[in-house]
Amino acid sequence: ASTINFSSATGINLSATNISNTNLSSTNITTTNLSTTNLSISTINGYAAINTVAIAKYNGITQTNTRAVGCSVTRNSVGKYTCTFTNALPDDTYVVNATVVESATDRDDIIITTDLNSASSTSFQISITEQDNGGTAGVLTDAIFFLSVFY
Repeated sequence: ASTINFSSATGINLSATNISNTNLSSTNITTTNLSTTNLSISTINGYAAINTVAIAKYNGITQTNTRAVGCSVTRNSVGKYTCTFTNALPDDTYVVNATVVESATDRDDIIITTDLNSASSTSFQISITEQDNGGTAGVLTDAIFFLSVFY
C-alpha cells in the first residue's frame, strides 16, 4: 500500500484497477475528470448515505418514458403503472417519491400514490386518480409524472 499526501501533491495521475481508501480527508480535492462505475458511499458526515437508485419522467398520456435512469415505467391500464428496476435491490425497504404534473388553472385534485404491498426488490406499482371532492373514491386517470427512488 502507498500513501499520497494530498495536502501537498499536485499533478498526480492514478491508474489502477482497484484503488481503495478507508480514510481520506482533505480540505480541498480538485479534479477535472472523475469517472467510476461503482461508487459506494456508506456515510456522509456521520449519517448513513442515501443513494438514488432510479429516476423517471413518464408521460402516461402518450405512454412514453421521457427520461428513465435505473428503471423503466410501464402503463398497465388507465392510471396504473409499474416501475421496474434495471438491477434488483437487496430488499423492498426503498423510499419512493412521486409527483404528478397538473395544470395550474385546472387544479383537478390529481393524486399519485404507491400501491399498498406492491413493493418488491424488483418493482413497485403506482396509481394516479382524479378526485371529485366528495365521499367516493377517485377515478383512475393518466397523467405525466416524475418519480425518484432512494435506498
